[in-house]
Amino acid sequence: MNEHASFVGGRPDIEYIDIAVRMRAEVQGKKHRRLFRRYANTFTGKEAVAWMRRAGVASNEADALALGNQMIVRGFFGHVSGQFDFENKALRFYRWEGSQGQGDGGGGGDRPADAEASDLQHINETLVMLAKSQGDVDEDVAV
Repeated sequence: MNEHASFVGGRPDIEYIDIAVRMRAEVQGKKHRRLFRRYANTFTGKEAVAWMRRAGVASNEADALALGNQMIVRGFFGHVSGQFDFENKALRFYRWEGSQGQGDGGGGGDRPADAEASDLQHINETLVMLAKSQGDVDEDVAV
């Protein structure tokens, strides 16, 4: 492990980026509804916790909640209203940073596939830049 790695929240920053890239690829945003509101491009806390446990990045619910809250603090995703921390609930909706909720409140559509690919490319570029800055990869690694 590189001596310059940050360990805020018990993990190095690079590990949070790796988890975010994997999670974003597998936890897809979709339409959710609560009462008379629709939230486009969202995932639930319950879906995220299930993925974290299945992927082995959290061994139990408490670890998943701590990880989810650290990912919110780091800006990877957030609650649709910005009013809640990360919770393991089916009616708590979260959205990846950079995802637009064109359908919030009224209907609307999902993001185009090329927008999602662009977001993943941006995360990948950030991951490589952080790894390079910490000396974890060679300088000539292509993004």
